[in-house]
Amino acid sequence: MTLLQTLPAANRFYAGSRLKRASSRAPSRDPVKVTLKLPRLDPSTSLGMTGPLKEFSPFAGQLVKTDFDCELPSGCARNASGREAADSTLEYMPKSRRSLANSIRIVFAPLLLCLFGALPAFATDGIYSKFGLDLGYAGRIGYMGGTTPEWAIYVYGAGTANSRFNALDISSSPDATGLQVDGNIALAGVYSTLTVSGQTSINGDRYEQTTSTELIKSTGTITGSRFSSSTINSQLNSGAASLKNVSIAAAGLTATAGSPTSLNIGKNQSRIFDNTPFGGKYVMNLSSFVMGGGNNGNGGTLTLNGAAGSAFVLNISGAFSLGGNAKILLTGGLTVSDVLFNITGSNSTFTIGGDALFNGTLLAYNSSGAQRALQITGHNTQINGELLAYKISLQSGAHVKKPKEKSKEKDDDDDVVASNSLLHARTSAK
Repeated sequence: MTLLQTLPAANRFYAGSRLKRASSRAPSRDPVKVTLKLPRLDPSTSLGMTGPLKEFSPFAGQLVKTDFDCELPSGCARNASGREAADSTLEYMPKSRRSLANSIRIVFAPLLLCLFGALPAFATDGIYSKFGLDLGYAGRIGYMGGTTPEWAIYVYGAGTANSRFNALDISSSPDATGLQVDGNIALAGVYSTLTVSGQTSINGDRYEQTTSTELIKSTGTITGSRFSSSTINSQLNSGAASLKNVSIAAAGLTATAGSPTSLNIGKNQSRIFDNTPFGGKYVMNLSSFVMGGGNNGNGGTLTLNGAAGSAFVLNISGAFSLGGNAKILLTGGLTVSDVLFNITGSNSTFTIGGDALFNGTLLAYNSSGAQRALQITGHNTQINGELLAYKISLQSGAHVKKPKEKSKEKDDDDDVVASNSLLHARTSAK
């Protein structure tokens, strides 16, 4: 049950909510300053509301506080100003105070609507709420309060002072169009390098280790800034540790009954999987995942269906290949942050190309050997989601777009490269 779904029972919501007025004699239409304090909770608690919180509640173990000004209806403002104390507690009203209780009940619904518009962006990602898979700083949203950068690419390969590691290599042909990367980039490994060349355009900031370097030789347009500090070093290290833990935990999940052990979807073929009959949780443990073989838009199609906030986890221990106009589609309310492709193992194919369409979160980590490098090609190849890997080569004008900001109910499909680009046709190296 979500918090907004509890609005009919708002009068029974007691979590130490406190109403503070700047002045007890202020006019009835003055804004009321509200401070919400949620105690440290166990995921099984219900905050006094009907029904339990969702599995792996994002509020669990956290103290959340937010101050904001919210214009209340005049009736509520009069009731609120009628309180003698400037710092009073809103509690469940006894029957003897029925009129005041009713007034507070009436206004509490719009108050909560205003309140949760001001709260920090908590994660609603299905892979976290359903499976407890917490990518931490490497994730799109700060699961435990606040926000992390909106990653399009998070690479964790590292080098040494004597041998730097080219963790992210982006190049485009002269006829490349649009943005090759729309979203922020993380170089989480020490002594790693970002190389950008050709007609490459990037819209996003770069967060890098203090020992990382950039080699920018692009004739495209690059917006955003480079951020690097000892604090960012720690955050990037934390994110790298989190993604490795998530990969290991996901690989240990039990496959859903009846799920396939491998997928090979060719030209004009399609497969559909629905997690609704399984409580919104579906796991595949696959030895290989291969799609493609078509052209002119008639490649194979994989459709994953589920409600928003439900989840799919696909563990792939062998080859991962997506090409030939293949498409991975999400329906029923699923977003890319609800679907995890977890690539394990080493020395196998790891490619996306051939003008394929990928929707989801792609994580690659091998806990017992060499790491794979992801190769992405194709002028019209489109990746919607986040890529987390040891090394990524993005070539031929292929596109990677950050996930939708589901917590803010907005998308950036209409974004264009800012006219005040910080870097344009750069040929310098950092």
